[in-house]
Order: sequence, then structure tokens, then C-alpha cells
Amino acid sequence: MSYHSLYDIKRDRLPYTSGGQVWIRPTWAPEITNSFYKNIKKSGVFAASAGLVSESVRHISQTFQAINMVYEYPKNSLQWSIYVKEIFKTPLFLTSLRKRLVYSVVQHSLDAGLKVSVFSYVWSGTHSPFSYSDWNTFKMMGASAIAGLMCGWTNYSLEVARRTYNADIQWPEELRKGYRSPLHALLTIPFKEGPYFLFKGGFPHYLGNSVGFFAVMYNYIFLKDKTAWLWRYNEINYNFLKFIILSFSFSFHIMGQPFFVMKDLYDTLPRARGGKHPFDSTADALRFYKLNFDKMSANLTIGFWRWFKEYGIILYATLWMADSVGMLDNFKADPNQWETTHYKIIGD
Repeated sequence: MSYHSLYDIKRDRLPYTSGGQVWIRPTWAPEITNSFYKNIKKSGVFAASAGLVSESVRHISQTFQAINMVYEYPKNSLQWSIYVKEIFKTPLFLTSLRKRLVYSVVQHSLDAGLKVSVFSYVWSGTHSPFSYSDWNTFKMMGASAIAGLMCGWTNYSLEVARRTYNADIQWPEELRKGYRSPLHALLTIPFKEGPYFLFKGGFPHYLGNSVGFFAVMYNYIFLKDKTAWLWRYNEINYNFLKFIILSFSFSFHIMGQPFFVMKDLYDTLPRARGGKHPFDSTADALRFYKLNFDKMSANLTIGFWRWFKEYGIILYATLWMADSVGMLDNFKADPNQWETTHYKIIGD
């Protein structure tokens, strides 16, 4: 694709102006063909790329913390250089990193990537100009809810496979199930333990992910639409506004945190005498919370930053890149524009 072809996919017409004046969009124009296959290819690459960076940083950070439990914290540049070298000399460092990176591509492309692709597929099929006075608000709600409800299960099941592998390698060899990596665990658990193993006890997580994703996407698309005049007509930097709107929208994911708290309470509350679990189900945990709401209501949003560090930052980066290529817009290009008549070049 030539430079001028690449530049042309940002060309658009200004609404509410005579003569169809052309302007250069801050993002690529949405594709003419709304294909789920194209959406998952793009959002999957975005999520996998963000996951590779995030998992690499987390692996190095966790190795540093493990070394710091044995050695004194570095105090000068020489000690820091020694520390960095020792991180990469840690036994099985590269092997563990390879397994984490391979699984991160699968996990995040099927989690954040799938959610964004489903949202884009539904949302892009509803045409509305910016700030247009129609039922656009309900379109936003519908697309966000459909994507959240359809893909809210992916995060829990993929994380169960990872944790199953991490738990398995801690047991003596004679008691292990023989999982060689998180990806191997994901592929073999349905045959060894049954498919239900990956979803057992995950309904609160499903609700938390669904409600949280719905809140993030609805607020982001709504605010992006209502503030369009700032960057379309007043020449305010679009990426600056996108950073503010996207960061603010992610704070609404806290609406899903109470469901994660229910699950955490069910899993971690001390057992009663004889090892009996205090709750028969997460519904019992919810009733316990309702009875003690005055004492425990402040904990309903606990764990938000832990979620953001592990999963939220991946979704944040995926949405940022998806928006930059026009996946989060629901209006189509003018049929007389260059990119419309040559859509095969752009689609490829």
C-alpha cells in the first residue's frame, strides 16, 4: 500500500458543512465491510501484542521479587547491574517466560481480543453520524451488553487453566497430572477433568466481567460521541481526549467488582470446624454480605487495581489500538470517497 493510499483511509467529509468539505481524521476510517473475521484478526493481534509486553514485564518483576527474598535490595548502580544479570540467570527463567508468552497470546486474544471484536461487529452494524439525534444511546447499550454477555466467560476459564498448571507443578511428581504448560493444560483439561472443570464456580466471575465490560464500553463510546465536537471542530488533540475518556471509562469497571468479591469471599473465608465450608454456594456468600453490609460494604470494590494490573491494562491497550484503526466507530464512509470505491485495497 502506497503512502497516499494509507493517507487516504483517514480522509473523511465534515458533517453540517456545504460542499462536502474533506478533513483528515485522527483515526482510520471504518472499513466498508463489517466482517467478524477481520475484526478478530485485528483485535487479536492488538491484545496479543499488549499481552506479550505485559507478561514479560510481570515475569521479570516477579523474578526480581523472588531474588529479593534471598538477597539484599540493590543500593547502587553496580548492585543493580548484578541484580539484572542474576534475574536472567535464574533457573528456568527463559523456559517459564516462553510458556507465559505463548499462553498470553492465546489467553488475551481470546479474552480482550474476542470481546472487542464482538463489540465492533455489533456496533459497526448500526450506522449513526457523530452526535446524531436518533436512538444511538440504545445502540451503544445493546452492543456493549451483547459483547459482555457473550464473552464474559472467557477470562475465568482461561485463567483456570493457567492456575491449574501452576498448582500442578507444586505437587510431588507422583501426584501430578502431567501438565507441561498452561497451553497444554487448557487443551487436555476437557479430556482429563471434563469441560465443566474450566467453568465450575465461575458464574460470579462471568457476571463481574460482563457487567464491567458493559460499563467500560458504554461509557467510552457515549463520551466519545458526545465530545466529538472538541476534536472535530476545535482541533483539540484526539489522543489527549481519548486518554482522558478511556481512563475515566475504565473506572466504571468497578461496577463489576462486587461479583469478584463474592467469589473471593466464597473461596478464601476460613473453614468451619471439621473442614466444612461456611457457604454452600456464592448465593450464601451474597446473603452473608447482605446481613453484614454495614461492616463490609467498603470491601465491595476491593481488588480493582489488581484486576487492572493483570487484565485491565491489556483491555486498555487493545481498545486504544482498535479505536485508532476505526473499529470503535459505527458510521460508514461516504459512497463516493476513494476508500469506498477501492475498498478491496483497504480491506487487505
